[in-house]
Order: sequence, then C-alpha cells, then structure tokens
Amino acid sequence: MFDKLTYRQKTWLLIVSAIVVFWGGYSLAISKTVDLYSKIETESQKLQKAKTANNDIVSAQNKLNQLKYKVGKTSPSFEIFQKEVLNKVVPFAKQNKILVNEIKLPHKSIENSYEIQTLQIECRGNFRSLTKLLNHIQKENLGRVCSVDYELRKDHKLKKRFLYATFYIQNYLAL
Repeated sequence: MFDKLTYRQKTWLLIVSAIVVFWGGYSLAISKTVDLYSKIETESQKLQKAKTANNDIVSAQNKLNQLKYKVGKTSPSFEIFQKEVLNKVVPFAKQNKILVNEIKLPHKSIENSYEIQTLQIECRGNFRSLTKLLNHIQKENLGRVCSVDYELRKDHKLKKRFLYATFYIQNYLAL
C-alpha cells in the first residue's frame, strides 16, 4: 500500500503522523505535568505567605500607625477638633508674641467616605515665630497641616508691613 505512494505523499503522511503523535504525547503527559507544576507553585506561594503572615500583619499595622501619625489625631466632631487646636495654638501664640488675627469659617467636604474638616487660622508675627507655630502644630499632632500661606501686608495707618500666615489644618472623620 505504501509502495504506491509518491515521495511527496509519504512526506506529508510522515509530517501529519508526527503531528498526531506529538499532540497525543503532549495531551497525555506534558500538559498534565505543566498543570500540576503550576498548582504546586501556587500552593507553595500560599504556604510562604502563611509562614510570613505574622510579619505582614505587624508591618501593615506599622504602616497604618505611620499614616495615622501623618494624618494627625482625628476628633469625633469639628467643635472638639476646633477647641483642641485653639487650646494648643493660642497659649503658644501668646508666649511667642504672635497675634491670632482671625479664625475663619470652617470648610467641610466629603471624599471617599470621609468628611474632611478644614480649620483656617490667620496669625500675624515674624517669620521665625510663625514657623515655630507651624512646627508646634505639627509636633502636637493636632491635625494634618495641609497648607500654610504667608502674606506680607502693609498697614496704611501704621505705615508698616506685617507678615501674616494662614494655617489650614484638617481633621478626617470617617462616615
């Protein structure tokens, strides 16, 4: 039967039979081995994660504590937050000859299931004392100081220039 076939037909028959044998061998042996190897890899990764779970929990807690420190202490209401800030800022301002010029109306906004409460305090003094006040607010961890605007204003009555700083202090409240 094979004697009647040409060399071209025999070559094609050989190629087709090689493909069928390769496909059969792959589906019976190699594919199952590859699947089993990938399952072993996933299970070993799970086992490694289980071994280091305690360390991961501790590092996650440390990161959370660092974030809480960066955000600042959160208060349950804006009134309490405002009272705490003013109780720390006003005595320090008096001690360093800083005039608390204005406490502006609070700004509240809601973002990502948090209410962000922003307190604006405008103070007058020299640059060094205003910078000390900024450092004091951050060290006391009263809230997150998101911005400070310095502005040099001229008082026409006194014919002097005064440096003003507006501190924007935020409190985060989970909804």
